[in-house]
Order: sequence, then C-alpha cells, then structure tokens
Amino acid sequence: MKQEPQQYNQQDQQNSQFGRAQIYPNQRVDYYEASLSIRAKISIAKDILAKLSESDRRLALFRGTCFGPWLDIQSKYGDPLLIHIMLQTQFFPEGALTDEMWFRVGGHELRFGPEEFCLITGFRFGPRDALPEMRGNPFRDRVFPHLAGHKHVKGSDLRSVFTSRAFAQISDLDAVRICLLLLLEVGFVGRQQSLVVADFFLCLVEDLDSWDRYPWGSYLWALTHEQLKTALPRRQHHVSVKSDKQAKYTRTGFVYAFKIWIFEMFPVAKTCALRTNVIPRAIAWQRTVAITWERGLTFLNVNDDGLQPLMELSPTDAEQETDWWKDSKCFFDSIADDLQQPAKRSRSYSPPPPSFTGFGASSPVAAATTSPTPLEQRMAALEQTMCALQSSQRALEAGHRALEAGHRALEAGQHVILDSIGRLQETMQRALETRHHAELRSVSYTTLSRR
Repeated sequence: MKQEPQQYNQQDQQNSQFGRAQIYPNQRVDYYEASLSIRAKISIAKDILAKLSESDRRLALFRGTCFGPWLDIQSKYGDPLLIHIMLQTQFFPEGALTDEMWFRVGGHELRFGPEEFCLITGFRFGPRDALPEMRGNPFRDRVFPHLAGHKHVKGSDLRSVFTSRAFAQISDLDAVRICLLLLLEVGFVGRQQSLVVADFFLCLVEDLDSWDRYPWGSYLWALTHEQLKTALPRRQHHVSVKSDKQAKYTRTGFVYAFKIWIFEMFPVAKTCALRTNVIPRAIAWQRTVAITWERGLTFLNVNDDGLQPLMELSPTDAEQETDWWKDSKCFFDSIADDLQQPAKRSRSYSPPPPSFTGFGASSPVAAATTSPTPLEQRMAALEQTMCALQSSQRALEAGHRALEAGHRALEAGQHVILDSIGRLQETMQRALETRHHAELRSVSYTTLSRR
C-alpha cells in the first residue's frame, strides 16, 4: 500500500509563535536561549574503549561489529546550544514527507532526512523484520541469572555488570554483547537507566551476525526524527517564558547526528572544530572550541562569501562503496518509487508572493512531472531486483568468509589438540621412565641389603 506524503496544516503552524515566525519570511525572528538536555551520551564510547582495551580479543570482536567505528569518536560534546538555535529555524513546507525536516537559514532551505542521517552515522536503512521466535532468552539467563524468569533487564543492570569485577569473568562474546547494548541504550538512544531494555534487542544481540544486519539507521532515525521535529513547535511556553526563568526541555534519540549534520552543512563550523577524512562522518569531527550562544549564532550568518551552507550532502566515492550505503540506497529508492515522489534536495529559497499557492494535485504540470511511465516503473523494478541480488551476493560472500574463518579456527584447534597429545605422551613417557628407574634403585637396594 502506498504511503502518501503528509502535508502540514498551516493552521497548526500558527498555533505557536515559533510557527508564525517561519510563515512570514520578512518577519524578524527573535532567537531565545533555553537549556536543552540531551540524554544520549556518546561519551560512553570512550568508557567502552577503555574497558575493552584490557583484552585484545574483546577489542577486536567489538571492532568487527557495525558499532565498531564508534570507538574512534573524537568529540563527546553534544553542544545543545547550537542544536537549540538550529531548531528555531525549522519550518514546514507544503508537501514535505513525514520522515524529513526542513530548516530555513538566510534564504536557504536545508533538508535533514534519512539519507543525511545515513551518511552521518553509517548505519544501514532497510525494513525492520521481526526476529523468529526464540525459546527463552539465553543471553539474559547467562549474564543476569538473578533476573531469570519474567524479570526484565534494565539499563542499570547493564551498567552494573559493565562496572563490576564480574565483567572480567564473563565470556569475551558476552562482554562484547554488554558493550553493544550499553552503547545503543546510553550512547545512541539515551534511555534512562531505570527503563527496561527491550527483549527484542536482548535476543538480537545473541547472534552478532543478525545484530550487524539489523537496519539500525531505520530504527535510530525514527526515534531521533520524532524527538527533533516536536522539540519546539509544540512547546509554546518556550517563547513566552518569564525573563527571570530560563526555558528547559529534554530530548532523547541520537541528537548527536543532527549536530554533525550542522557541522557538515555550515562552513563556519571549521572555526570551532576540525574534520578528518574518515567514515562515518560523525566520528570525523573534533570540536576544538566551546560553542557559546554568541558563537552558535554565527552559524546563521550565511550572507558573507564562503559561509553559504551546502546545498545538499552527497556520498563520496568511498561512501558509495560501503555496504551500508549500497543497501540503504536501494531501500531509499524503493521507498521513493512507492511514493512516486522525486528525491528531495536542499535548495535556495526565494519567498513567494502572498498570492502564490504552488501547483495543486489537479495541475496538469504536476501530473506530468510526478506520474512515472510504464517503462520507468519496469526500470525501477529491475533496479530493485538488482539491488536484492547484490545484497544476496554480499551475504553469500560474507558466509563464505565465515566458513573460511571457521575452517582456519578448526585447523588451529586440531594443531592445539595434536600438540597437547604430544606433550601428554612425553609426560607419560618421562613418568614411566622415572618409575622404572625408581624400581631399579629399589631392587638394587634390596639386593645389597640381603648381602
């Protein structure tokens, strides 16, 4: 069933001062300070790196997962002031898709959507299929035996095992599983420690291959987008707060990715952060200067030469070769085909005259530009089939590599067993020789005694 893009009602925008400020482009926007608390703490990645560095095997196992690159994150700061400032530039264009956000800065309209989130984080997008039913919860029963039965695992339980001496005693794989869940719950989602960890993820982490194949981009984007899009428009009291009391609000979700998107889009970011050429982009930035309110406002000054924001984020050659982008691109293209909508692009904005309404659904121009031909539909279907075949090929290649690794591990195990057998035989031989010599000495001593 096709999903029609949601259109935002203009009356909804007029329900708050924030909305009114964006409807009339010529109206002056008064940006206001507020205390934004970001629950997701990406700094947990530093703690995980320090803990895993105590074991080369554990560190290698974690780096081999889809969360591995996040151990190399360079900046742990969320910069809530910058995020709060940028959220005040949000607006709602007609025909905007439900899963994207738009920001208007200095006459430029900038898009933050699933594609941008994917390029920033390196997390794969795709359909979120349910796991097959599992009998019990082996991971929970092993690591949290006191919670066996119907008791749920909370974030505080993960943290307790991670910081306790028992962490060194559990198996290497279970230690990695604890770290994966901790990075997800604390670093990416920002869930409170008193809340329950979903049984779905406790089952998923049991199979690390399934964990790596899971479309974390789709999952985290849905959480983050919902938190960002409702941050200000539904909080009218923010702009009417008393002068002697600062407004406060809290956001969960992976808001850190939104900050990196700001860094990527605005050249002025280079005055307060350094960027290296690594993938994904979220770990490429290192903040060098604290972003105060005044420095944050400089991101909105885009009228000078060299300070204009990028029109769009495009994948580099290296990013286009990654599996997560190839799979995500196939997913994005299939969604676009279902919606029959052209891909959204960042664009320069020229305020329309008051009488301008745009092309309606009944406009012949709109119909001519949005209705695909049968040939285009067949081409799209072929492209989807090709993407599916390519994904299957990559899965087979990964399986072949896993079999080769298993074969090598088996050969290594056989060598260890043969060496152990050889050493055991040598030990037994020495023991027999020692016993034989002892018996000879005993016989000689008895003979001498009789004489």
